[in-house]
Amino acid sequence: MTEQCVVEVTRLYYRPDKFLVGEPERVEINITFGNNLPNVMVLPPKNLTDYHLCKLEPRFRTVKKRSSTLNDIHNQYWKRKEQPKSYAGLYFEQPGGYRLPDGNYAIVQGDHLIGECPLPYYIEACALSPMPMKLPEAPLSRLADELLCVNKQVLLAIAYLFVTLVRSWIQQVTKSWQAVLMIVGKQGMGKTTLAERLTGWYTDENGDNALFFGAGSTPASMRDILVDMRDLPVVIDDLCLSASPSVQRKAKDLGAQFVREGANAAAITKKKPGGATVRMKCGAGLILTAEFALENGSDITRCIYVIVNQPLGLPESLTSSMIGAAAEGFLAWFTENEEFERDMLESMLQIPRKPTVHQRVWKNCMILQWGMKAFLSAAEDEGSSRGCCRQLFQMFSSAMEDSIRYQHELLRKLDAQNKKGNLPYLIVEGFYNDGFDLAKKPDKLPKHEGVIWKDDLCLRPEALERFVRMQDGYQNYTLSKISQELKDIGALVLQEADTAQVKLRKDLPRVYRLRLDVLESEAKSV
Repeated sequence: MTEQCVVEVTRLYYRPDKFLVGEPERVEINITFGNNLPNVMVLPPKNLTDYHLCKLEPRFRTVKKRSSTLNDIHNQYWKRKEQPKSYAGLYFEQPGGYRLPDGNYAIVQGDHLIGECPLPYYIEACALSPMPMKLPEAPLSRLADELLCVNKQVLLAIAYLFVTLVRSWIQQVTKSWQAVLMIVGKQGMGKTTLAERLTGWYTDENGDNALFFGAGSTPASMRDILVDMRDLPVVIDDLCLSASPSVQRKAKDLGAQFVREGANAAAITKKKPGGATVRMKCGAGLILTAEFALENGSDITRCIYVIVNQPLGLPESLTSSMIGAAAEGFLAWFTENEEFERDMLESMLQIPRKPTVHQRVWKNCMILQWGMKAFLSAAEDEGSSRGCCRQLFQMFSSAMEDSIRYQHELLRKLDAQNKKGNLPYLIVEGFYNDGFDLAKKPDKLPKHEGVIWKDDLCLRPEALERFVRMQDGYQNYTLSKISQELKDIGALVLQEADTAQVKLRKDLPRVYRLRLDVLESEAKSV
């Protein structure tokens, strides 16, 4: 049985950044059979083929003279391209923010667009979306009131959520932004609960949290989400300590790798079916929960740390749906105030950096501070009192200072593991900077750490070991290792074959006799 159908090409959808330039990304076609309602199909131009149309609409197989109908579709397509303004629309492939052709800013959340868009548009279908909710009145003001009674560290996570929601916009303002949120604390402190509530408002088709992964999930699935969930927070939970050194090392390496990929310091690579490797960028805001901090300086500075030293005790009323409603409210407010907020962020990024704070850490701090101020401005516009907003900002600032101090301490400890020079350099520096308690005469040696004897530096064993092990990078040095290195360069004066120590006199304690001229010639700083 053959059927008659009417086919009409009704819309050409272009990417916002390539509007009316080149080929459209999608074509909208209406196919009507008899008196039935039209079947609307949206597909890539390359799929305007008999095979794909029959697959999308099986009744198309019954159409008489399908080739003629197919030619008609192609002719309509080319005619529409010649009159693009009458048939053009916008195509949104991923969630997140977009600059529209008219200069306005709009944001895709699930299946809907937040912000004014004067053109028809098509949002690519996604199995993940915000949970269905009726937006309550003043959601940002409600959240602000709720946050007054939480641990101040929670405010860092809330601020990170808001800057993540406009992450792609921030990267237009400052391309070098690199930031991952790391919630650090012992087991049972509420890290996972906080992360779940920050993301639980975005669900899959089964109603489960679509942005939350355990550290044991497959890296491939987590990386897919990091690429696809543009301008949304993604959690990798429970990077934990282990009694097994190999398991713990693996967890730390995994955490470090995700920090680099989440900050786009390392590309996310993926194999295509043909075997080719594709390099992609992270579009999401990554949140890690862990029982440990990272060990590499670059990884440390890419993180914003939420330090959980005591149970967070989040109130039951601080729900994922409340946070999700606030996220929607914030995005609606942001699209109306985007131009002003751009000026605000640019001015904050010009604030001189404190000399003691790493450049990357300072930028993260300024961007997070901007996000908090934007949230509070939106809450105040909804009716929150200035007193409430002022108190929340003070809590946030205090938590931010804690985070910077924690980061500074991590970097200091890391720096302490780095040698500032070789062993001769350290000993010479110690000698010339009064690092040793030296006797003026050999007779006084028992009450001192050493003495100068015939132009040689003579040090008692415990004094030499203590001094060396106090230096950065030498904490694990033993006397045998110290003496071997000094012996290798010819800095030790030896008297007996079986010991590196000597006696200046029979009644004096043994010492290491070091040739100062050799130490000075071999001294090298790093």
